[in-house]
Amino acid sequence: MASRFLARCISKVLSLLVVLGAVGAAYAVPAAGSSQRAVHQEVSNLSQGRLQQEFNDGYDQLPPGRKALSMSSLVNLGFVHPPTGPILTSFVARQNTAVPDPPPVTWGPATNMSHRTTQTFGANEPAAAMHPTNDQLALSGGNSYEPSPVHSQVNNTANGGTAWSNTSAPNCASDGDGVQTWLNANVNGGMSALNASICDVATGPQFTLSHSTDGGVTWSALPSNVGFPNMFQDREYLWTDQNPSSPFYGRVYITEAVLDPGGLGTFDGVSLQSSTDGGSTWTAFFSLVDTTELNSGLNHNEYPSLAIQPSGAVVEAWHRGALSGQISTTNKVMAARSTDGGATFGPLTTIVEVPLNQSVPFNSVSPGGFRWSDAPNITADPVDGSLYAVWVQYRTANTPASAAVFLSRSDDNGATWSAPVIPFNNPDPNLFQYYPWVQVSADHMVHLTFSGGVGNNGTEAHFYVASSDKGATWSAPFQLSDITYAPTGFMGDYEAMSVNPVHGTAAILATWTEISGGAENQWGRIGTFSSIIPTSTALSSSTNPSVFGQPITLTATITPCCGETGSVQFFDGATLVATSPVNSATGIAVSTPEMARSGPAPRRRWHRWSTRRAPAQYSARRTTRPPSASRSRSPRPSARCRPACLLRRDLRAPSRSPLTATRSRAHRSPWPEQRASRLHR
Repeated sequence: MASRFLARCISKVLSLLVVLGAVGAAYAVPAAGSSQRAVHQEVSNLSQGRLQQEFNDGYDQLPPGRKALSMSSLVNLGFVHPPTGPILTSFVARQNTAVPDPPPVTWGPATNMSHRTTQTFGANEPAAAMHPTNDQLALSGGNSYEPSPVHSQVNNTANGGTAWSNTSAPNCASDGDGVQTWLNANVNGGMSALNASICDVATGPQFTLSHSTDGGVTWSALPSNVGFPNMFQDREYLWTDQNPSSPFYGRVYITEAVLDPGGLGTFDGVSLQSSTDGGSTWTAFFSLVDTTELNSGLNHNEYPSLAIQPSGAVVEAWHRGALSGQISTTNKVMAARSTDGGATFGPLTTIVEVPLNQSVPFNSVSPGGFRWSDAPNITADPVDGSLYAVWVQYRTANTPASAAVFLSRSDDNGATWSAPVIPFNNPDPNLFQYYPWVQVSADHMVHLTFSGGVGNNGTEAHFYVASSDKGATWSAPFQLSDITYAPTGFMGDYEAMSVNPVHGTAAILATWTEISGGAENQWGRIGTFSSIIPTSTALSSSTNPSVFGQPITLTATITPCCGETGSVQFFDGATLVATSPVNSATGIAVSTPEMARSGPAPRRRWHRWSTRRAPAQYSARRTTRPPSASRSRSPRPSARCRPACLLRRDLRAPSRSPLTATRSRAHRSPWPEQRASRLHR
């Protein structure tokens, strides 16, 4: 009798191990079978119990204005009490089958950034800020519940994500929500950064700022006028214009949602404020939407994000639509564009309107047992300005378990948008996806991260996919988290990603909330990749035509920039006359060669203009595009460079080896001995 009982136990254990292997092996459909069906049934039963706990968290008893807040604010201020701790732990696979890094990214290790050990909520909702030019420096942060009370935490790494340190915000941050951004590379040698948190005060939670001048190691409070006094400030995020050619280079933006402090729903708006002095002073608050829409039951507006185009234009996007338990309407991802640094905006546009039966109501309960939203996010290509927006909607009507990330693109500054695509359409129609974030690197590669169910919706992991053709096709999902994990009752409001815009060896930081060892933590992973695109070099000069024989100042401008290192060599015919370093932050080299002198302009004549360039190596997946070159000239001068001043640019992308490419053409110059460019890379 005992032997038969032991045999049955061994059989069940072996069956469970087989199931665990199927769940953790890959992000795909698990093998069908009686054991697998039994596990799905048990998971379904446990999930129903978990959903019942979530529905009893106090959310349904809140007044309309409270329901409209982000879950982070509701949890941190004690308005709701979601269940704590992981569930379904017996079904969580703790090892992941090794998968090769997908080109073009080589990923470092997945690392615990927050180091919390609490068995309930530890740390979640991690922001992401990759340094704009240094692939070793990055910042993150978010909600922290250890040690008590709730506060904002900042994480930093100085070794490419191998190890992270963390500290608490130095000022009041009792509502958590910590987000970070780097100031531009020309400030303090690129070592200055800004952190925003939320402090609960009697007149309504307010934004508080702190700044760092040592790469995020230490922080000090920064007094400012950010936000909207006497209102409930919510769901902020920081952004910096890192493009040196932008007219608003270095400007810092904060996207925000603002509601009435009493929770009545009489005010609900989304806004953008900006700062030109590193965060000390900010433009006044104004709402992009009618702030009475919530009170009238038309729409709920929340979850803003920002795209910064290379022209300096900014596009803000946000959720507008359904609110769990309050407003039943279609979700819309809205956008508005500003060309004057956020001072004024054009008309609102609709990126997508999701059918009602496919819309994810804001703060509804997800198939994973935690509250979520459609989590819209927007970004811009740092070179051509194309816009990309992502959001979550159901693939199958009225079926939350079918939810997936959708993406749309605009090539005309947001006037029109492409038909939505699903970057990863999971063959299992009942595995959901949540919390997407999209970024684009300088080589036009589209990077997307998201989390989702693995094997069942009570077992999650974090993933990365990429597209090299503007979102038409996508790589297979690469699992960033090195384990799968069961969610807690609160997973934050978002998981983030940041890609630095440099040419050469670029870097990407992906962050997510993970439960491992029984504790909830902020996790991150940094990857590096080649991000080289063709550039052009324009040569211009400045002379005083009334002064004969004066030196001519030559300026070489490389576009697009930045992040290039090396020097520009100026030639007079075949003779080298000067060598000047390239300003990595601006892409400009300036020289005043002694032998280049002004003089009278003779008659026009023919000359040959040639360009030679060695583009940087691409990965095996990439294809080398032919280089482009451009020349610029002012109106007909009364002084010229004698003899012809040629420019040769000898630049190397960081840590890349050159190849060889040559292009030449005949060009009829309207002016004699026109300056030309010989470009070496």
